[in-house]
This record gives sequence, structure tokens and C-alpha cells, in this order.
Amino acid sequence: MVMLSDVFSFLLAALRFQSVLTVTWTACVLVWIAWGRLRGPSAEHTEWRPGRVTLFNWGGLGAWAAGTAVGMVLLSVGDDNSWTATWALPLSFVVSALAELLVLATSGPERTVMRRPRDPREEVDDPWEARIRCHHCGRFYLAVEMDRDPGHGHQAICASDAQASSTFYRHASSEARGSAGR
Repeated sequence: MVMLSDVFSFLLAALRFQSVLTVTWTACVLVWIAWGRLRGPSAEHTEWRPGRVTLFNWGGLGAWAAGTAVGMVLLSVGDDNSWTATWALPLSFVVSALAELLVLATSGPERTVMRRPRDPREEVDDPWEARIRCHHCGRFYLAVEMDRDPGHGHQAICASDAQASSTFYRHASSEARGSAGR
């Protein structure tokens, strides 16, 4: 029954479409990494804490979607042996890479970084040596791994607990919008 229903051709088609998603995502990531190494801040100044970065990188998502749309259209027109099927992955890779490059060249770090006051990294002499106690779990962490929780009187919170909190990001985002106007 499986052989008669030609299920393998459907699986192959699904894998081709999935490969477009993977190739375009890889293009965006490679451009983002290269841009960060050439133009971005040093690794020690890269922001990654949950309350200091946005939930979505809309520019990167748009670049990924643009390349994916091109690849999906190319795979949808023509048959498996046409030039569109042959060039779908390389062209979608190039479209996503160029779109990501355009996004990075035309926008600054404010696109993905939320500027908020009260940064524990700035409160100590050496953020790579100083340890601060997390108000949520009670453990001590390097200041580099800490943030201030605007929902709990700006007490120190570790990145792990901030990530797991259902309300932390909402409070941090609200604080960032409020401090942007000042």
C-alpha cells in the first residue's frame, strides 16, 4: 500500500521545502555572524541577557522570509528536473544573505538591544570578577550574567531566572520604552 500510494515522492517534496527553510536561515546566521565580527561590538560587549534584547529580530525574520519565499516559489513552479528546482536553494540563499546584509547596514543596535537603566555590569569595577546574589534563586553569579528586575524593585536577577520568568520581559520592555523617551 505504501509503495502504491507514492508516499516517498511526497516525503521528498517536503524535504525539498524544508531544505529551503534551513538554507535561508543559515544564510541569515552566517551574515549576522560575519557582520558581528567585522562591524559589531567585541564579544565581551555583546548583549545577550533576556531583559536587554528584543524577543524578535524583525529585520532578520524579514530577510529569512524573503529568501524562503523565493525558494518556495522556485520549487513550486516547474518539475523536479527544471532549472527552478536546480537553482532554488542557491538563489534563496543569496536573497536571504543580501536581505540580511541590507537590514544590518541600514539599522543600528537599537533594533535588537533594549536600552535600560540600572545595569549591574556598570555598578561594579570588574563585571567578570564581581559576584552578585540573585533575588530569585539566592545564588551568586558574575555581574556579567545579572540584570535588574523592574517588577521586583530592581533587585538583581540572574539571566536564567529572568529567562524563566513569565513577567520579567514584559516589565523590562515597559521600562525600556519608558526610558527611551528620556
